[in-house]
Amino acid sequence: MIETLAEKRCRFTTLIGKLIEFANGLGYGVALDQVKRTQLEADANKASGKGIANSLHLYGLAADINLYRGSMWLGTSADHFAARYLLGVACARCKVGRQVQQTGWEPLQPRT
Repeated sequence: MIETLAEKRCRFTTLIGKLIEFANGLGYGVALDQVKRTQLEADANKASGKGIANSLHLYGLAADINLYRGSMWLGTSADHFAARYLLGVACARCKVGRQVQQTGWEPLQPRT
């Protein structure tokens, strides 16, 4: 059976909930940032070297997260390892941390 986009988005949202619960259980705080973006935003991210033009954000199937320990923002890929691992285990078809793993890009500051 082929999964519809609506079904994929609902499953993705459930996985994000599990990710947040897992991170909270480890003592992290999670703040969701952008989940859905326009093609114009994706193109701009590609042009600036901070993303790709065919992002899963276009379909609401990706999320930017900010991870915190107390009030301290954790911005390196190493800080995000446990969260990326859980999502990867929970859904073998999910692309986890693709930007950091494939391009070496790491965020410099949280989005506001």
